[in-house]
Amino acid sequence: MAKGIKSNGSDARVVYEDIIYLPHWQSPTRTPMSAYERAAQFSFFNALAGYEDMVGEEAREVGTFQELTESEMKVLNQKISLIADVLEDGHHPVLKFTYFIADIAKVGGSYVTMTERVRKIDAVGRKIQLFKTVGASKRYMELEMDKIRDISGDLVDFIGRGVASMTSIDIPTTLLPKGIKAPRAFIAEKKPELPDYGVDTGDLVIVDSGVAFVDGELSAFQSTNDSGYR
Repeated sequence: MAKGIKSNGSDARVVYEDIIYLPHWQSPTRTPMSAYERAAQFSFFNALAGYEDMVGEEAREVGTFQELTESEMKVLNQKISLIADVLEDGHHPVLKFTYFIADIAKVGGSYVTMTERVRKIDAVGRKIQLFKTVGASKRYMELEMDKIRDISGDLVDFIGRGVASMTSIDIPTTLLPKGIKAPRAFIAEKKPELPDYGVDTGDLVIVDSGVAFVDGELSAFQSTNDSGYR
């Protein structure tokens, strides 16, 4: 006797004989669910959906913006000034920028480095525009000068290092004054006791390697022929 059917009760197979062997009904308009989909109806309910993501975001660390020292700011301004001069001459140098990008979700951000070709400089808005385009509008990317940590590249690497040879620097010869064969460059630091030759502190001075210093002055400055310096 089948399990669950009592000896003194009605036989269920007899009672439901008219329907027990009927085929399983299926909707003519709906696709039957797979076994996987049926099982999913009985899976556990995640009442804390998104909680792990929230915890991970809270634990994510961001960096802080680092203010430049006075000397670092001076060097950076000298580099930007040189870049502006080169742009005026029609050249667009490729340089590496270390730049601070603010985090969209937290206070702080991170420093990124990018190597791009410079398009122009907005001195009033204090921005450097690159040839790199961003967004759906394909607008030129702009870097705020106040968020730039450093600028490096063949054009500017000598700045801040004192007197430096430029023979290994990849600089267009059209940017050099006529008469300079083996250039070297430095940032001028004007002494009050020296005559005014039109060179101020912070100016980029390019001289021929044969130009010497005489009594604290560049010998080229003592000559009426200015082909030996710029």
